[in-house]
Amino acid sequence: MESLLCKLSSMLESQYRRNKRVEKDVLFLRNELSSMNAVMQKHAMSEESDSQLKAWMKEVRELAYDIEDVIDAFMAQVEEKPGQATGIKGFIVNSIKRLKDLVSSSTIAEEIGELKNQVIEMSDRKKRYKLDMSISKDTNAVIDPRLPALYADVSGLVGVDGPNSKIIKMLTEDDADSRFGKQIKLVSIVGFGGLGKTTLAIQVYQKIKGQFDCTCFVSVSQRPHIKKILADLLVGLGSADSIWDDEHQVINRIREFLCNKRYLIVIDDIWTITAWEILKCVLLENGLGNRIITTTWIFDIAKSCCCSFNGHIYHIEPLSDTDSRKLFLKRIFHAPDSCPSHLEDLSVAIATKSDMKDEWELVLNSVGMKKILLLSFYDLPPHLKTCLLYLSIYPEDYKIPPRSLIRRWIAEGFIAEERGKRLDQVAQSYLNELINRSMIIPRYINIYGGPVFQVHDMVLSVIKSLSAEENFVTVVDGQQSISLPKRIRRLSLQFNDSEDAVIGTAITSQKYIRSLTIFGFTKQVPSFSNYKALRVLDLAYCEFLENHHIECVGSMLQLRYMVLHSNFITELPDQIGNLQHLELLNVRFCSIQGLPVTVVQLRKLVCLYVSLVKLPDRFGNMQLLEELTHILLSIAQYNWLKS
Repeated sequence: MESLLCKLSSMLESQYRRNKRVEKDVLFLRNELSSMNAVMQKHAMSEESDSQLKAWMKEVRELAYDIEDVIDAFMAQVEEKPGQATGIKGFIVNSIKRLKDLVSSSTIAEEIGELKNQVIEMSDRKKRYKLDMSISKDTNAVIDPRLPALYADVSGLVGVDGPNSKIIKMLTEDDADSRFGKQIKLVSIVGFGGLGKTTLAIQVYQKIKGQFDCTCFVSVSQRPHIKKILADLLVGLGSADSIWDDEHQVINRIREFLCNKRYLIVIDDIWTITAWEILKCVLLENGLGNRIITTTWIFDIAKSCCCSFNGHIYHIEPLSDTDSRKLFLKRIFHAPDSCPSHLEDLSVAIATKSDMKDEWELVLNSVGMKKILLLSFYDLPPHLKTCLLYLSIYPEDYKIPPRSLIRRWIAEGFIAEERGKRLDQVAQSYLNELINRSMIIPRYINIYGGPVFQVHDMVLSVIKSLSAEENFVTVVDGQQSISLPKRIRRLSLQFNDSEDAVIGTAITSQKYIRSLTIFGFTKQVPSFSNYKALRVLDLAYCEFLENHHIECVGSMLQLRYMVLHSNFITELPDQIGNLQHLELLNVRFCSIQGLPVTVVQLRKLVCLYVSLVKLPDRFGNMQLLEELTHILLSIAQYNWLKS
C-alpha cells in the first residue's frame, strides 16, 4: 500500500495533473486509500481482528494491487525511452507518441474511474458494517501460552541438562574470587518464541534458589502492567506489604527490602527496553553476590540487560535431531527410545499419506506453538511483517543469501526511502532487525565468503500459513494439486529436483503475477509470456531454458530483478533495453558471449552479473551501476572505469 500511495502522490505532482478528471480521481484515491491504510495498520493481521474486518482488509489489499498495476502500465506507456530518434524521423515518432499518449490518457481516466467506484463501495461497506469499530467476538479470557512451562514436570523435559549446566556456570564463575563474586551477575537467555526459554529459566531457578535469602520469578509479557509486576515481585520476595499508590513507592519498598539480602530474581519474557529500564531499578547492588536471569526473544534487549550489570548472553538453540526424536517418542508413545512395535505399521502409513497436511496443521495449531510464534509476529511493525512474510517463498532449510534477499525486497517495493540512506542500506537495517528479533537465523559463511540466513521450520510454517491466508505468496509443489487463488500475486514453484513436475494451465494463464521464482532443478520450462506485471523473475533452476523462451522479457516493463542460469541461453533479446526499471541482471551461468548494445539503455541497473562477457560501448551511460562481475573490457573501457 505504501508504494501505491507514493505513486499516486507522484502522479499529482507530474504532467498527469493536466487532465483534470484524472487529477480529481487520483486525489480521491490517494486520500481514501490513506485512510484505509491507517485502519489496516491499526489492525494489521492482529488476532483481535474479527473475520469480517480481515476479509475487508484482504479485499482492500487486492484492490491496491490492481490500482498499482493500472498506474504502472500507464506510466510505462507514456515514459520517454532513451535513445529516441531526432530530426524528421524524431518528429514523426514524437507525433505518434503524442497520439498514443492521448489514447492512453483517455484509457487511464476510464480505468481510474472504475477503480474509484470500487474504492467507494469498499469505504461504504466499512461504514455500513462499522468494521473499523469491530472487535473480536471471542469473549474467552486470553491465556498466556507459556503458562504450562511454569509447571512442567522435570522428568518429561528433554535436552535441558546441557543448557542448565552452562547457565549455572555463567552465574557462578568467578565466585571463588571475592573481587567478582559479590557483584550482581546476570544471564540473559535469548531466542525466538517456543524454543523453551521460560522452561530453561525455571529449571535453573529451581536448582540454585536454595543458595539465596529470597527469590522471585516474574513474567513481563507483551503488554506489561508494570505496577502489578512490581507488586508481584515485592510479594514474591517475601514482603508482607503489597498495596502501594504508585510504581515509585513500590520500587523504593523493594530496594529497602533487598538492602541486606542475597537475592535471585528471574524476569521472564521482556518485550521492550522501556520495561527493562523500569524493572532494573529494583535490582539493588548490595555487594552480596545477587543473581539475575532474564529471557527475551529480542537480541537488543538481551544486550541492554547485560550492559546494565556483569552479564552474559545465552543463545538458546533448537533441540538436536536426537533430542527431538526422544521428545516426540516420549510425548506420543511414552517410550524413550523407539516406537512400540504394534504402532510401527500405523506410523509408516500416516507418514506416507500425502493428504495429511490439513490434519498436521491442526496438530500444529493445537500444541500452542503457533500461538507463541504469532505473538512475536504481531509485535513486528508493518514494514517488517511484509518483509518476513516474503520469506515464505523459500523452501524449508534454504540458505538465503542476504544480498539477493535485499535486492528482492527493493524490487518488490517493500523498502521505504529514508533521508540520507540508500535503499539497500535501509533494507539491510530491516534484515538486521529481523535477526535481532530472532525471526531469521544467521548461519555459516557460504563459498563466496558471505553469510547466509535461514528461517526456522516452525517460523516458516507460520508465515506460509499467513501468506496463503492473505494471498501474499502462493507456494506450489510440482507434485501436488492444490486450489489456487483467483489472482496469484507472488508465485513460488518448488519442484524438489523432480523430473515429472507439472506446471498447470491455471498457473501459466495468470496475468497478475508480480514475482515468479522456481526452486529445484527441473526440465519443465514455464510459459510466462502473460506475466506483464512481473517485478521479480528468478529462473536460476531452469537448466533447459533456451533463447526463444526469454524473447518475451522485453515486454515485461515492470521487471526489476531477473536471474537466468541456463547453458542453452546464448544471447539476450535486443528488447531488453525496454526494461527501464531493471535493477539486477544475473546471467552468470549462461553461455552468453556478448551483451546486446541496447543494454546500455538500462539506466537504473545496479547489479550486472555475467561470465567473461564483453561489454558494449557507451556502457558508461549506466550511471547507477555498482556491481560488475567477470567482464571483458577494452583499454578505453578500463580507463573509464579506473577514472
